[in-house]
Amino acid sequence: MDATPEETVTLKPYLIDIFEVTANRYEACVIDGGCTALTFPTPSRPTSGSMLTSHLPVNYVSWTQSVAFCAWTDGRLCSEAEWERAARGAPGYLWPWGNEPEPTCNYSNLQVCGNGYFVAGGSKPFDRTGAGVFDLLGNANEWVRDCWRSNLSSIPDDGSAVDPASCSYRVIKGATWDTPHHASRLFGSKTVQPAISDIGNDIVSLLSLG
Repeated sequence: MDATPEETVTLKPYLIDIFEVTANRYEACVIDGGCTALTFPTPSRPTSGSMLTSHLPVNYVSWTQSVAFCAWTDGRLCSEAEWERAARGAPGYLWPWGNEPEPTCNYSNLQVCGNGYFVAGGSKPFDRTGAGVFDLLGNANEWVRDCWRSNLSSIPDDGSAVDPASCSYRVIKGATWDTPHHASRLFGSKTVQPAISDIGNDIVSLLSLG
């Protein structure tokens, strides 16, 4: 997980989803023609089109598919700065609830829980930011709009996404149900190629922005 020195930006007001996007929301986009169907590995844990998992975070979604879903909702992916402000609050906390205690299963759906899968949004009430957004620490990763870069020196002063026309790696934020609790931090990021969706345990979800 990458982490770089903090930069100060001034964000414009924005709206963000309270919960990670569920499989049934994404499936509605597919049915309506706004999104492409997901492709799962074999063996897989599909979340789309199943009554048992339709309420869980959608996963195996590429960055390109995430952008299409957000456009279908008349929104867009968050910038990395917008995601961090929603997740960490103005004080820049380590975790949604503050700088202590360290995460346990009571606080977030991480590897320490041992359940080996996603849970429904809001199942871990402590994994809730001051802005009221759930599961930005654990459960599933979230794509953001930004292209990965080695440092934050190129970030715009208004916190908008670094989004060049050509980008080899995009940024995902947060942690998953398979992340060790000692490795879970809100300030780090990971990089994935934008067309990749089959990324094993680093399964991604997304947030749309109005």
